[in-house]
Amino acid sequence: MNFVQTFLSSALPFHDPLWITAIGGLITACGGVAGGMFGAISAISKSHRETEKKLDSIRELAHDAKEQTTNNHGTNLRDDIDKLDEKLDHIAQTQSLLGQELTAHGQVLDQLQAAQRQDRSERMTLDSQAHDEHERLWKELDRIKNRL
Repeated sequence: MNFVQTFLSSALPFHDPLWITAIGGLITACGGVAGGMFGAISAISKSHRETEKKLDSIRELAHDAKEQTTNNHGTNLRDDIDKLDEKLDHIAQTQSLLGQELTAHGQVLDQLQAAQRQDRSERMTLDSQAHDEHERLWKELDRIKNRL
């Protein structure tokens, strides 16, 4: 026997059942840790891929939003919106004035229609009176004519 074999056989208890159990447990534990690490790395990798997909989608949406809101002319978007707000206020004020004018015109129209109804009523009364007067005159003329 050489020195290494003698040292190994005398220093290490390869034949001791407790030592073999301990080494077996250590190997099993290392295998369990390695398997757990493999599973964790796999899960992290899958989660990372899903997160990357979501981030890519968010990047694309952010790019689209930026394209839609990026100023492609010389004025500031906020200033443009403020000017539109002023114009809308002016339009609302004009609409209010037009509404008042329409209301006033409606009142004048109502007055004109009432006057027209009054005139029609008076004309019908006059027509009736004229008819009656003509009738009376014809009868009178007929009476005079018959006397002659």
